[in-house]
Amino acid sequence: MKDNKERFLDSILVLLVALLLVQSGLLWMDSGRQKSTSTLAAVDTSRLERNLIRPSQMIVNIGNHHYKTPFFDMVYGQLETEILQRLDTVDLKSLETVDRDTYMNYQYYPSLVFRYASRVPMGTLLNLLGTHQNEPFALDEIYLAENQMIITSAGTHYVVANPPKLSSDLLSANTMTYKNFNERYQVKKNLYVPDSVTYPIPEITYATDMSGLMRDDAFVGNLSTQFFQKDIEHIRDLEEDTQRTLVYENQFLYINDRGTIEFEDASRFSSPQVNLHTSFTTALEFVADKVANSGLYLSAIEPVTFEGNQGYRFTFDRLERNIPVVMMEDDAHYVELEVYNTHIRRFRQNHRVVAPAPKETSRSLIPLSLDTILSRNSSTFGPSVAAAMTSIANVGISYLDDTLSGDPDLRPAIYIDYNNRRLYFNPLSGRLIMER
Repeated sequence: MKDNKERFLDSILVLLVALLLVQSGLLWMDSGRQKSTSTLAAVDTSRLERNLIRPSQMIVNIGNHHYKTPFFDMVYGQLETEILQRLDTVDLKSLETVDRDTYMNYQYYPSLVFRYASRVPMGTLLNLLGTHQNEPFALDEIYLAENQMIITSAGTHYVVANPPKLSSDLLSANTMTYKNFNERYQVKKNLYVPDSVTYPIPEITYATDMSGLMRDDAFVGNLSTQFFQKDIEHIRDLEEDTQRTLVYENQFLYINDRGTIEFEDASRFSSPQVNLHTSFTTALEFVADKVANSGLYLSAIEPVTFEGNQGYRFTFDRLERNIPVVMMEDDAHYVELEVYNTHIRRFRQNHRVVAPAPKETSRSLIPLSLDTILSRNSSTFGPSVAAAMTSIANVGISYLDDTLSGDPDLRPAIYIDYNNRRLYFNPLSGRLIMER
């Protein structure tokens, strides 16, 4: 295990490398890379790695007021290195705890709370990145105050020694105020709901003209170079009405007019023993090389088998303005990989980009209150709203991407994590839209 000084220097070096890559204009469509597709040479994954362990929400507590915003890059950037240093050495079994009442009272001290979107345990992510040696732990939120750091895992609040220094200039108020469950519903949970009736949310439109792009020889040529390291002249090119297929030896690349890019390597391989860390490293390198989308976060890990070989399926979803985006199509994700140690058997990307706009606009959403949504869905939550509140693990705003209808506009939804189910509701009518 590296000491804190070495870890800090490593983090600074990684940050400088990432900045250099950005300044160099590193694009996902860069055709100059020459790497094998099944066993990749090392590529820089530091930016993607950091995004995987990045919070999706920040709450600022100032006195009796709570301010919540998804736009906190500058604040988190100043604290990120120290936060990761503390998480790197966390062993929950050795930490002191505080009870729920004490923790709720801490919310009235000047403080920051970071919450996470990914349901993959934080300890698992740190282990996969090769930095954490202790048992995996689920991380719900991090609380930072002057000389204090508390992490919440599975409802228990653990006190972390040597907290990051929290300067007063980081505790600036935001115009959007919230109340926690304890204040609004007398339920002792550090979950937040808007204090006002309106909720400003950015309007975002996705542009996916894959039907045009799949007939663009320059675009397809770049894909050929990216996935096969061969110019299009050396590739068998099969063009149909709704799909274009590129073939090189036992490797296939399918470009569909509905916006999917799918790579398959049918070469024979051997992976009789499963290795999560090796498979995850391979997946990270492939995603960083082929997609390099800073808005991705790891949403699921599943073991898979193929002809006696052991591997994993990794799925990644997107954040827009730090708000989770969910595809409405069943079992659809923005990036999926099936990895067997160093072999990528299958990769699938739903190619979505934000349409350019002269300026960012927001709409004033007037959602139903949480208790109204619960009461309108008694068949799901039961007749008692108060009882349902105690079983809610998280609640927030997300975007839904309706790829089935082809609607390019992302639409807001209220998500509620209830009894190990994630449920999405229309914020205006309270109607249940879907479950994931």
